[in-house]
Amino acid sequence: MRGLVITGGRAPEPRIIARYAEACDLCVAADSGLDTAIAAGIVPDYAVGDMDSLTDRSLLSRLREDRVITMPRDKDATDTELALGLLRDKGCAETVLIGGSGGRLDHILALRALFDGVNAPSVWVGEESLAVTLGARFPFRRIELSAIPEDEPISVFAVGAGPHALRGTGLRWPVDALRWDSGAYSLSNRRDGTPCEIEVKAGSFIVILDSRAIYSLS
Repeated sequence: MRGLVITGGRAPEPRIIARYAEACDLCVAADSGLDTAIAAGIVPDYAVGDMDSLTDRSLLSRLREDRVITMPRDKDATDTELALGLLRDKGCAETVLIGGSGGRLDHILALRALFDGVNAPSVWVGEESLAVTLGARFPFRRIELSAIPEDEPISVFAVGAGPHALRGTGLRWPVDALRWDSGAYSLSNRRDGTPCEIEVKAGSFIVILDSRAIYSLS
């Protein structure tokens, strides 16, 4: 199954959220992600969190009482992490995370840290950018990027345990020989006008693109 988590923070416009929701089997709102979901016309299957950021708690009445999982505010996990864990427990092998842009720096770093753990999302869609995960721990190893305009940035970061290695073609700045396990990354790379793809050879990576980017995975 494919799952969707809508979390708090800035998110893409409602039509983009709705498009991802249509392709998912199960949707979970994490705390104020319920505000975002309802604004996009989506009533999630579950709501999870301490609900301290929810603007209107009456929105919880849109869900069945047994589908609202209220957690204490004092806990050692983020609401987003709890929502992703719920999807994993429900059998979702592939997950999409929407929202989380802007706000507190520690929250952004906590979202980034998710990609190093067992509950890492397959795709993270923010307000302006999206991150696609590739590698042995994820459903796909290869992303084809030839439809992306040459002036749009393509950034690549290693995640999780190493060793890390990948093959990239059609990029202005080569990535194959980067020392990923020493902290290297490729920031704001570009297509060079030739067919472009990135394929993971070892480890896992996130490829960050414009949220409107057209790409294919295999």
